[in-house]
Amino acid sequence: MTEIPRVQTVALVRELGGLVEFVKDYPVPTPGTNEVLAKILYTGNRTAAGSDGTPVTKIKFPHVGGYEGVGRIIALGPGSDLKVGTLFCLAGTEQYCMKSTNHLHHEDGSFQQYIALDANYLTILPDDVDPKVIRPVLCAGLTAYKVTFDIRLQFLGLAFDQATNWLVVVGAGGGLEHLAVQYARAFGAQVIGVDAPDKRDFVLGLGAIEFVDFVNTDPVQRVNQITGLGAHAAVVSAGSAKAFTHACEMLLPRDLAALESSPSAIFPTFTSETAWSLGLALRSRILSLPSANRKPALLSITLTGGSEPHVVFQCATEPGTIPDNEVWVRRKRNTVLRWGVSSWLMRQKMLAGVGGDATGVEAAFVGKYALASSSGGRVADDFAIHGGGFPVRVKGVDGIVGVIVVSGLKQEDDHQVIVEVLKEFIGRGSH
Repeated sequence: MTEIPRVQTVALVRELGGLVEFVKDYPVPTPGTNEVLAKILYTGNRTAAGSDGTPVTKIKFPHVGGYEGVGRIIALGPGSDLKVGTLFCLAGTEQYCMKSTNHLHHEDGSFQQYIALDANYLTILPDDVDPKVIRPVLCAGLTAYKVTFDIRLQFLGLAFDQATNWLVVVGAGGGLEHLAVQYARAFGAQVIGVDAPDKRDFVLGLGAIEFVDFVNTDPVQRVNQITGLGAHAAVVSAGSAKAFTHACEMLLPRDLAALESSPSAIFPTFTSETAWSLGLALRSRILSLPSANRKPALLSITLTGGSEPHVVFQCATEPGTIPDNEVWVRRKRNTVLRWGVSSWLMRQKMLAGVGGDATGVEAAFVGKYALASSSGGRVADDFAIHGGGFPVRVKGVDGIVGVIVVSGLKQEDDHQVIVEVLKEFIGRGSH
């Protein structure tokens, strides 16, 4: 029988924002009715934060943090029928309890040696699982699995076609991403890992078919070279707008088009009031960008339906815009109105047609559609295939009902800021 001490070492915080103390005489709890006492073997390192990253303030103090610990049951409280010695994980089903508490807010977590737990809300693990290996799988692993599994369902409904289905993992050596590499390979995808050069051997060792060094090469161009026209899917979890932009640029044009027509980019309704709220949200987002990414920009939202686009919102984000911004707004808007897709998607389609050669893409655009060009065919007078023009679609309405344009940032940032704000705006029902 395991000897149970009376005190233990814990990582304790006494107040919000306070220092972590390693207390060596913290009482070992006694399991109550239908509880178990367990010895923690490995733990996650999460602290209390909401889904938006804002720290949670309603926490029991003094507080022992930590969640998703893995350990073994060493004693049973009255009424528990579990087996002593059972391996378990703290990630249970407590979220389904109407009066639940959890180990990030209301109860002491797994930053301690011994813990008392409700026996009904544990995930019991197989005896032959290595607890050190399984611990990260129970959080990062489940997240990565769900993403790759959902992607797999889009390809034949069951499995990837190993000969043709390319999946890019951006930041492939990261915590979630290195697991995504392994799941995707197990599902049969051709995996391209993108990361810094020091991660090459690690990522290839996980099973990636190709590795792209984003420090010393253009990752988008290299992925397009490997795949021919682009990847079928991309996984990215890094908190970087550029990483998400690159992921979109790496996709086949048809997959980028699917993103634009997905439910997350379609409004239930769209009126002048919607345009006003959306325009203000775009302005706020641009003004919140780091100074290295922010420049004075012109925002314009128009409705279609008449002989001329009807401007329902337009403003400069800050002093410094110039008349050329208005010209770019008009040209990007015209591209969206004529082809019904974002100006960024049109650029990607044209790049695919010229083998990714950005130097000749404008002339190819002029030539393919016989567009007017006062520059001798180098650039179209009335259309632009630079990021920043995005279609407004409404559920149940054929075609586009308006155009959102941002002009002034780098073209990839013009596009990305619209995508991010639009999805967030629609997702929270701000229409």
